[in-house]
Amino acid sequence: MSVLKNLIDWHYYFSTPTSGNFRYMIFLLVLFGLFLILGLYAKYVLSIKQKKTKYNKMLGDKLFDWLLTIFLAGYAYLFFRYEGIRFLGARFWLVIIFAWFIWSGYQVWRFYKHDYQRMQKSLTNHDNSKSYRPKKRKK
Repeated sequence: MSVLKNLIDWHYYFSTPTSGNFRYMIFLLVLFGLFLILGLYAKYVLSIKQKKTKYNKMLGDKLFDWLLTIFLAGYAYLFFRYEGIRFLGARFWLVIIFAWFIWSGYQVWRFYKHDYQRMQKSLTNHDNSKSYRPKKRKK
C-alpha cells in the first residue's frame, strides 16, 4: 500500500533520494545498455548493410537516434543518482525519461507506419512499372 501511496505523492518524486540504497540500479544499467545494443544493431542492419535503399537507411537512423538518446539520458540519470546530486538525481527525471521514451517511440512508429511503408510501396511500384527502353538494333 505504501508503494501506491508513494506513486501518487508529489513529495516522493521531488525528495532527495539516498545514493546508497537504489535497488534498481543494476536492472536499469542492463536495460539502458540493451537500448544501446539494440540501437547499434538497428544502425548496422538497416543503415550500413542495406544502404542501397534510402527508406531502410532512414528507419535505421531514426531507431539508432531514439535508442541512443534514451541510453545517454538513462546513464546520465543513473550517474547523478549514484553520486547523490540532489536535483539531477531526483526521481522525477526517471519519469521524464520514460515519457520521452514513449513519445519518441511513438514518433518512430508513426514514421514506420506512414512514411516508411509509403516509400517502400512507391519503390516497388516504380520497379514494376514498364519504362520505355529502345529496342536493340539489328546489325
